[in-house]
Amino acid sequence: KYFDKCVQSFRFYRKHAMLYLRKNITDYKALPARHQQMLSNYMSQQHDVRICIEKNYMFILHLLDDVDSMFSPEQDISDKQSEDDDDGVDDDSGITGEGLSQGDLDRVYTTIRQFVRDWSTEGRAERDKCYKPLVDAVQARYPDSHDVSVLVPGAGLGRLAFEFASLGYNSEGNEFSIFMLIGSNFVLNKTEARQFDIYPWSTTTTNNMSHTERVAPVYVPDIDTLHIPEGAVFG
Repeated sequence: KYFDKCVQSFRFYRKHAMLYLRKNITDYKALPARHQQMLSNYMSQQHDVRICIEKNYMFILHLLDDVDSMFSPEQDISDKQSEDDDDGVDDDSGITGEGLSQGDLDRVYTTIRQFVRDWSTEGRAERDKCYKPLVDAVQARYPDSHDVSVLVPGAGLGRLAFEFASLGYNSEGNEFSIFMLIGSNFVLNKTEARQFDIYPWSTTTTNNMSHTERVAPVYVPDIDTLHIPEGAVFG
């Protein structure tokens, strides 16, 4: 099933990210000693990245909690729960990347980074540029939100659809990506404001001006998503 493949991709995140980290360390150790000395902080920085990967994986575990019942509420998820350690840390030793493409894994990283744009304070400026004009246009045309329905195609993690619902419109998001549906189901139904810290840039060295930026936390969601105006329909 494609749904199971998406879940497997999320669960393989830690192993995949750690492979990337180990390759970087191996490449570093292959350098001549005099070159390694020029990068004296490199190993401590990689330790920071490891911690970020672990924290991202903890976030993913919360993301996947009860995910089997997302489309089939009656499905028994006790088997999955029994595989989790008592402390809530999933043992991924039996998880393999068999059957997964690089594209599948890229979508996991994309989903984590999408939380920045849609559900963080840091993403507000981008939301103001791409979402606010749409909201303003709808409000200008339909200033009275009562009984006005808004369909948001390609809803992603659901922020734009949520904004319309928050204004009292009957709002429905439409999204075909299972990765995004898993993320939106989680953030819209199971979170509190600034409940989780994620590290979306920790596994990339591009577009970071410093190591500090690379391992900086982003807190999600930026607002409480559990309350919309009474009478508004949101789905």
